[in-house]
Amino acid sequence: MLEGLDPADILEAQERDEAKLPSLNGSNVAYGPDRADFFRASHAFEGRRFSLIISNPPWAEPEGQERTSADDWSDRAAAPFVRRQIAGAYALRALEFLADGGRACLILPIGQLLGPSSAAFVSRLLKAYVPSRLINFGDLQGLLFPSAENTCHVFLGKRRSDGVPGHVPFGETFEYLVPKADLSLALGRLTMQSADRHILQTRSVAEDPQLLVTMMWGDASDLEIWTRLTRRGTLADFWEGPRRFRRWVYRKGIHLNDKSRVPVDAGPLRGRPFVPIAALSAGSPVLHPDLLTKWPETQSTVVGLNEDVLAVFDGPRVLFPDGFSREEQNIRAVYYNGRATFTHSIGVIAGKQKDAELLQFAAVYLRSALDRYFLMMRGWKMLCERNGVHLTDIETFPFFTPEDAPDPGIAATAISEVGVRVAELAALPELEQAPRYSEFRPHLDEAVFAYFGLTTEERRLVRETVDVLMPSIRPRSFLSLDTPAQHLAAPKNFEIYARALAESLTMWRTRTRGRGRFRVEVVANDPRRAGPSGIVRVTYIDQTTDGPQLSTEVSDELVLDTLARLRNVGLRAIPSGDFLNLVSDAHLWVDGALYFVRPLTQRSWTIRQAMRDAEHIVRQVQSRAVQDKIAAGV
Repeated sequence: MLEGLDPADILEAQERDEAKLPSLNGSNVAYGPDRADFFRASHAFEGRRFSLIISNPPWAEPEGQERTSADDWSDRAAAPFVRRQIAGAYALRALEFLADGGRACLILPIGQLLGPSSAAFVSRLLKAYVPSRLINFGDLQGLLFPSAENTCHVFLGKRRSDGVPGHVPFGETFEYLVPKADLSLALGRLTMQSADRHILQTRSVAEDPQLLVTMMWGDASDLEIWTRLTRRGTLADFWEGPRRFRRWVYRKGIHLNDKSRVPVDAGPLRGRPFVPIAALSAGSPVLHPDLLTKWPETQSTVVGLNEDVLAVFDGPRVLFPDGFSREEQNIRAVYYNGRATFTHSIGVIAGKQKDAELLQFAAVYLRSALDRYFLMMRGWKMLCERNGVHLTDIETFPFFTPEDAPDPGIAATAISEVGVRVAELAALPELEQAPRYSEFRPHLDEAVFAYFGLTTEERRLVRETVDVLMPSIRPRSFLSLDTPAQHLAAPKNFEIYARALAESLTMWRTRTRGRGRFRVEVVANDPRRAGPSGIVRVTYIDQTTDGPQLSTEVSDELVLDTLARLRNVGLRAIPSGDFLNLVSDAHLWVDGALYFVRPLTQRSWTIRQAMRDAEHIVRQVQSRAVQDKIAAGV
């Protein structure tokens, strides 16, 4: 009622009408360190229960030894206070003010749900609330919140009836929305494609919150690849466990300054070559000795200098920094075998001489298309905040010895091929390494794919993900919206899509022991026309069980005629939602064939989209069959 009025306007209205607004103090407004501190038992609303709590709670992570009332409450309630994030503690404390079935709508920092260290909080949150919707604004960080360091989730849920975190029903699900900056900003308001809307099982996310990261750009097919490969081993397996059984060392370089520790003389480091962080930006997986410098003359002391640190300053090892450039979008890992020091801004994976060849392969792997793909599936900071990667991110990535690979013989050959290429790069002058690496890169990627046993279809999916989708991640400006994913699809994209859809449907038929064959037809109008559209027609022939048929065509007349037919049977404009526009896929069954229409942006005509469409079709048919049985009383 008072929005838009100045205090002077309000005073004038009160004098004119001889009325005063009632005081809110002591009624529904509380202030002061005791009455208004949300985490104190003396809070003015303590003991009261509400049906709805809406809040953008304070975002703060107290530093050092500073203790807050949130720490005290967390201790009393035995609640996880991960990252010491007050907003997270607020979300759990709010339960004490909610009636059974009461709802909460909270704006929470993005890392509070996505960071690996937040797993305990996410598990507690989902066991205490029944989630209904989670909206992830991570991709809009640079545009929707240009002045903010972090972006957010909007969490909607209701208090579980018993009020005690515990059992989550197996079939419980919630809606996970991940609007993308490209489509949202291009259409002038928050807008999503159907691929950016997921229905997730609550229990699965409570057990593995990293699903929220994977589902930002991925889906079930990506989870299958990740699960299958990590089951064979991860990088962390090489350095976890009892010290005497650790194969490699994984740590940071030497700390230069730390007020909490006693500095020592840097003398033992002065006579050794030094790796400046800029040396890792040379664009090659091999560190050239010419890029090394001398120990910084101004740094006379360091902290934490011991035998463990000195041990990683020599021998075969992989070095990489915390960040990477937007242009490169991969971990800047390099292999080096020789004496050299480096600071805490550089991470290291170090091993013995017998593992030199495997460490060379690890450096190439960390720069590969496959590792860039894994970054998209698990690197939450890159997806939401900045181009950064932490030790804890990398150690979860799939990795194993050749003996544990899907095909040990192929893996051994891949390592040998990579070793030959690395040796050739190492023999080149520094300025020639990067251009030659660019030539080698496709071959090195294929060697990595072979080592990990990826199928031809999976390799296509990985390459498409990093080539088409990765450049669209978290654009920094409106100019950044011009990415391959938003470019108009070409005829070859329709062919790739049609083949992937036909093969995926056939795979589903085989796995479910079905029969018949599919025909997939794609017709698109001239992309230069206003509002270009593509139409997919899927028909099923049950007379013979055989391979699929497919065809693609560009025809204005055929598209316009098909659209007219579809409008006659019910195709209409998609209505706006009450909170987000959803650019849904329009699916229509006409005369035994399935039609769906979508815009001609390249993102809509990918292998990934074809696989999603195939699953959607199968689930829809299965659901209809179940409904028919129920209706028939079977």
